[in-house]
Amino acid sequence: MGGLPSDYRTDCVYPLPLDTLRLRRGLSHCLDRLRAAGYLEASLDGVLLTTDSTGRQAVSGEVSLHLGPRYYLSGGDDRAYTPETLRAELEGLARRDSLGASQRLEYHQRVVAPGRVGLWVAGAEPLRMPLAGLVQEGGEVLRPGVLLRLAGLRLGDSLTAEGMHAAAASLGRFPYLLVARPSAVDNRAEGATLHLYLERRAASHAEGVLALAPRQGRGGTDWAIDGDVRLLNLLRFGESFRFTFRGREGGDRHLHMSTDWPVVLSSRWGVGASFRLKSQRGYGRSYSAMGYTAYLVDVRQRVGLELAHGQSADEQTLSVESTSLGLRYNYTSRRYHGAWSRGREGMLRVSIARRRASDGARGTLLAYEGELRPSWTIGRRWYLDASVLGRGLFPFGAVPLLGIEQLTLGGRDGLWGYHDGALRTRVYGLVGAEPGLQAGRWLRLGLIASVGAVHASGGGFVAMGGGLSATARTDRGHLALRVARGWDTRPSASPSSLMLHLELRLLF
Repeated sequence: MGGLPSDYRTDCVYPLPLDTLRLRRGLSHCLDRLRAAGYLEASLDGVLLTTDSTGRQAVSGEVSLHLGPRYYLSGGDDRAYTPETLRAELEGLARRDSLGASQRLEYHQRVVAPGRVGLWVAGAEPLRMPLAGLVQEGGEVLRPGVLLRLAGLRLGDSLTAEGMHAAAASLGRFPYLLVARPSAVDNRAEGATLHLYLERRAASHAEGVLALAPRQGRGGTDWAIDGDVRLLNLLRFGESFRFTFRGREGGDRHLHMSTDWPVVLSSRWGVGASFRLKSQRGYGRSYSAMGYTAYLVDVRQRVGLELAHGQSADEQTLSVESTSLGLRYNYTSRRYHGAWSRGREGMLRVSIARRRASDGARGTLLAYEGELRPSWTIGRRWYLDASVLGRGLFPFGAVPLLGIEQLTLGGRDGLWGYHDGALRTRVYGLVGAEPGLQAGRWLRLGLIASVGAVHASGGGFVAMGGGLSATARTDRGHLALRVARGWDTRPSASPSSLMLHLELRLLF
């Protein structure tokens, strides 16, 4: 599907004689088949009566297939695009993690009118943006008008580059891609244009991550194998299933399974439910936890309300039942300033839980989690990714926090290079940065630096980490290698910990 041009045309041919009713039914059936095949729009352009060399007559309907409504990327700040600024914007979009690999763009000047030189932008493949929103209802593709509304757009809108990125972030979670296919553009005062449309990908797809991470920390060396498989749209309702396994030699074994079932109520709101199961053993302790969450979320996934219930057990001697109410807010923004671009992604979640232990004790747990990920691209080669992350758990009453409920520090989403598998904490905050170089079309090279403040049962301390990263990217996934070393300020800690992290991520 993705290889067809947006103006691909086909014919549905029916031999004569055909009465008007049969012709209408036949052509309608043809259009239905095209829509069922995944095209968001299919229109009948005309009916043609033909006679071949043998005198046989046939009626054909000329049908235009569109992979979705088209929009235009234009200079929203009333400036004209030059070839350099247009290239910077397109490659800036493609370079972000959510867009996959940078595409090869070629530029050819051509004369479009006497005295005027235009710009032709050609790409080997269209730029692709995975979308993330609830865009299916009852297993059927929503109408294009509803799909636009889910993205916060209207027909005829002129999207800026920021608007294009925001629309993709709003929509896209299941089977759609926002595709930017460069076409002939004129370098005129009103700015260059870029044709965009929505494209449906396979009904079911999978994302897989396999990470190998030998870590030398407190207590010796751990060989960690992290596997994460996420299956989407198994039954074409937008559901997902996620499986994570982590095992360490001489350390803990971690198993985590979850499933998510979202349902669209209207063009503005959606509901869903998720189920989770965790099991963790090691370092002299055994934990287990299970629970479910029901949520109400706007279809742009900005604001969500969560009601969760779960049960945790510590070494099968104490179990805690918990019911919580949470509020979640997500934020995404991207702005372009010539050869510079700046993006921000953020999340804040607060919750309050009522807890009851198996021994009859009761208590309350307040929790928060906040994250801000700003990023910058400078010209065609340089980038800077940063992160600010804070998490906290505040128990009140006589119910203790079990080990499986507490927080861990380090790993893919934490402080790089720092590893202490036995550490459990209630409050921490960290700041990290990764400046780097885009070396050619596929390769990114960067430096890693992060520092965090941790409050644990033995008191507070500061942890630090630093290292090198190299990432090879394609539109089907990436291969990342990170080598980092970590330290902390505890007197009883090891002088340092070393982590080698090799990650392979594939999109099927």
